[in-house]
Amino acid sequence: MFILVTLLILLTPSIQIDDTLGKYKALSFPGDGESFVTFLPDTSPFADVFSFCGWVRKVGSAGWPILLAYGGEEVRIQDDGGHNCIFGTCIRLINKFTVAKGTWFHYCSTWSSESRQFREYLNGKLIASRATTPGRHLQTGLVFTLGNWGEGGSQWLQFEGTCSTSMSTLKSSRDLK
Repeated sequence: MFILVTLLILLTPSIQIDDTLGKYKALSFPGDGESFVTFLPDTSPFADVFSFCGWVRKVGSAGWPILLAYGGEEVRIQDDGGHNCIFGTCIRLINKFTVAKGTWFHYCSTWSSESRQFREYLNGKLIASRATTPGRHLQTGLVFTLGNWGEGGSQWLQFEGTCSTSMSTLKSSRDLK
């Protein structure tokens, strides 16, 4: 998956690698509506449990700035908490995302089919938790996009800023350190 993402970045010259984080690297999106990373990863390891975490620094103000989208609304996270979705159900967390533009913040979400809870954290504090449908699993084989919606290309949905993200199969929110 890393090789594919690197290749897409090299083919999209407006996305830059931001190395102002010292030894850490991040993607910088200029907010032009055409700068995004889209790929089709093997998500089968995440069907029953996943976490998505990342450091984010927002600098733009698009209408619905989407940090990541997996399969449209299967999982969708906006950089301002506007419509954060799991399995097609979205909630508004704008009043919880009180981070000023240009400031780094840490966002993390966790979900497992066992607990049926989708939990969202901002700077280490739980800001939302909601139950999902019993027996529901993450759909596999969908498009994963960083910096925009679905296949990208919409200036209204663009993320403008810098992010360093990861997705893993942590067993629960207790595994987050």
